[in-house]
Amino acid sequence: MKIGINTVTFLGEKPEKRLELSRQAGFEGVEILAYPEELSKDRRVEMKRVLKRLDLEAMMIATGPPIAMGGGRLCLESPDRDVRERTVQYVRDCVDWANDFESDNIYVVTPTSRSEIQDLGKAVECLRDSLTQVCDYARSSGVKICIEHSPGKLVGEASYLNQTVREFNIENLGSLIDIGHLNMTKEDVMNTVMETDKLYHVHFDNNDGRNDIHTPLDVGTLPRSEIARFVKALKQKKYDGYYSIELLNLQNPIKTLKENIEFLREVYESV
Repeated sequence: MKIGINTVTFLGEKPEKRLELSRQAGFEGVEILAYPEELSKDRRVEMKRVLKRLDLEAMMIATGPPIAMGGGRLCLESPDRDVRERTVQYVRDCVDWANDFESDNIYVVTPTSRSEIQDLGKAVECLRDSLTQVCDYARSSGVKICIEHSPGKLVGEASYLNQTVREFNIENLGSLIDIGHLNMTKEDVMNTVMETDKLYHVHFDNNDGRNDIHTPLDVGTLPRSEIARFVKALKQKKYDGYYSIELLNLQNPIKTLKENIEFLREVYESV
């Protein structure tokens, strides 16, 4: 079992400091936030030096925060061709960064609220076209791209995510399942995992069942028993990737993250 962290937990820190804090908390791998201004050639050299010193693996290039909080500037499904082209180039850059960090995974999200989409069919076709382009670019270097389901967005439910991945039928496109998001969409955690054909990555967090607030695993309406069912399904599915913890707004992050690592290890060993 490998446990990692989405470094958005330390978003207010400099990239190198995020790595230091992740290792201090006890993680083995990190999701590198894909903010272009933070990933210049010189900054990547320094981050790789820190990763090597800390014996940390760059498990994923994370476009989720930059896209989700980008105010529509980055959007693979946008009806605006210029926005789509800019986002496709951005994800291609992420592929290059993944290669530089010796990572083979990138995840993306669809930031558009379903309630704001006037033509659902067109949005899906735009997403398909954008993903086809970036996956074609990533394929030659062995990089996989996964979509994370985000409640209320174009790809909001895990069931729709898996349907989308199947229908798009792109070789190196798969799914990222977030258990906290399942808690919001009220989808069965075990069935979701077992019905996911191409499971590339998972996120662990909790919430109040309504808001995507990424609370610690023992704080929220998602009970330990459901987290155990999720982990059991992952083991049955023979998922061998990282178990990635994604928490926000922590008062005592190092202590809380250590407790969550221990929580997750205990659950893993119990099922």
